[in-house]
Order: sequence, then C-alpha cells, then structure tokens
Amino acid sequence: MEQFLASSERAATLLAGCLGKNGVLRDPEVAKDMCAQNKLPVLLAVSGRTVEAHRLLDRIKRDFMQENGDFLSFPDKEGRDRKSGSFPMSHFWSYMNVWITIGAQKMERFDISYPAYAYCKRFYHPERQMVCVTEPFAEATAETTVDMLSTAHLGKLALVMADLDMAKNCGEGLLKFMSAQPRNDVEILLRANATSGEIITDPPNDMQPFYSVKRDSPKQLYFFLGYHGIFMIKLFKATKDERFLNSAKEILDFALTCHESMCTFSYSHKVAMAAALVAVETKEAKYRRLAIGLGEYLVSIQDNEGFYGSKDFQPIDKYDQTAEIGIWLREIPGELGRII
Repeated sequence: MEQFLASSERAATLLAGCLGKNGVLRDPEVAKDMCAQNKLPVLLAVSGRTVEAHRLLDRIKRDFMQENGDFLSFPDKEGRDRKSGSFPMSHFWSYMNVWITIGAQKMERFDISYPAYAYCKRFYHPERQMVCVTEPFAEATAETTVDMLSTAHLGKLALVMADLDMAKNCGEGLLKFMSAQPRNDVEILLRANATSGEIITDPPNDMQPFYSVKRDSPKQLYFFLGYHGIFMIKLFKATKDERFLNSAKEILDFALTCHESMCTFSYSHKVAMAAALVAVETKEAKYRRLAIGLGEYLVSIQDNEGFYGSKDFQPIDKYDQTAEIGIWLREIPGELGRII
C-alpha cells in the first residue's frame, strides 16, 4: 500500500503549492468558494504541512467565518447561494462547516473550532436524534429533512471534540433510522421528514440521488453508505457498544452487493475508509479486500498534476475531491497496517 501514501503525498504537495502566503488558493476560478478548500485543512494537517494549514485557516476565519460560527463563501448573495456555487454544498448546509471544524480542531485552532462546533450543533434534532440537512433545528419547517450523512458527519465531529454524549445521540438516531428501513435488501433510504420522523420513500424527481442508494443501479452516491460506516466504527471504538460495530458491518455488507460500478467510482472513497476501519476490528478479509480494491482504483484516477478524476469534475469539485481522496489514501494504510 505504499502507492496509497505516495499518491496522497502527491495530492498534498500539489494543493499546498496552490496556496499563496496569504492562504488564498492561487487559482482565481476557485479561490472564493469554500467548496474548493473546506477539506484541505485536514489534508494539510495529516500530511504534516502545518504552516500551510494555519495560513489556510487564517484565511477561512478572515474571509468566510461569520459571527454566529457559520461559514459563507458569498455572504453578500441571497439565500442558499451564499454558501457555495456547488449545489450539494449549499444544500447540505453544515457539511463544509463540519470539515472545516475538524481541520481546525486537529490544528488546535480553538478560535475557529469552538464557535464553529457550537453552530454545527444547532442542526441537531433532539427528538429525531439526527441532523437537519438544510437549516438549523430552530428554523425547521414542515419540509425540513434529517439524513444519514449529516448525522454521521456531526457525530464524527462530536468524537473529535470529545463530546461523547452528542456522538452517542447521533449513533442512537442512526440505529433507529436503519432499523426502520422498509426494503434494505434492495436500497438504503437516506432521509426522513424532520417533523413526522417518517422515512421518505418518494423523493422529488430531481433529488433522487440524495434520497436513496439503490443496490442494482449504477454509480449511486456510495459515500452516504461509507460515512455511516466510518462514524459507526469510530463510535464503537469509543463506547465498545457492539451495536455500532454491527451497523458498520451491515452497511458495508450492503455495499458489497451493490452494482459493480461501486468498485470503479470515485464517490466510493468513504466506503474504502469504512472498510479499512471495519477490517481492523473484524479481521475479515472481505473488508480488507474492499478497502484495497477501492484504494487502488482511486490511485489509478490521479492525473499527472496530482488531481483525482479531473476529467469528471468541475474545477471547485476537482480541488474538493482531491483533498478528500488524499485524506483517505493516507489513512487507509495506517489502519490496514494494524492487522497482524
């Protein structure tokens, strides 16, 4: 797995070199949008580039951070356009916030991480024990949804912040949500109505990829499955509660039955990380092989510059996905190396 580390190092070197001394990305096409840089503090931190990480965090605090702890790319715009030019990033409102907060906490930038975490917690729905997707709980409407990704993401951040109570609440909410799945042999439904708690089985036509992962359909957004696995196995490590380990295994076992495109799709990256984590705990070869196979595919889509999947992504997504894949390719070998 040396190629995983070498590939991650190439990505980190590339992206660190894209930063100016003021922490601003030199590419003017992406410099103003948080989508291109929300995960980069984590990659810089885990790759040992602390100077660049601090410069970027200084820039994020200076240009994007709001008084309430939120982060906005374009605060002078209206509505969801304030968040990002990327539709998914502006729809899943707290998603980039959590990545930035994790990076800030890793760098002990408590001036950022503490107020940012306080804002992220506002999305937690105490009755559902899940996280609102599009607005804080206090601003929820009859149309507000809670979902697996936002809940696992906040739960993982809670572990980073040593807030075990919040992490366990998110874990319990996800266990209840998964137990209510009506047809988990053929698809995993991803959202519930925040008011009623009912799992949504009939999503808006233009939003279907964000509402379910279908077993037999190609190129689903498998990262929804992967992040659930990542959070659940990390919560198991913190609590030793076997229910969380079993939930991580179950989601990966579903992934293993999915369409063959899952193995050659860049958005399976979180599945690779989840599989590595579960392999360490279970010593089961199927999870180790899944992590390695997906990792090898991710290495194969790195271009000569160091970006991953650059032909398939818009510019801001190219930076975003390169930072994330670089993170997972650095962490996967560290986990699998623990298997004796």
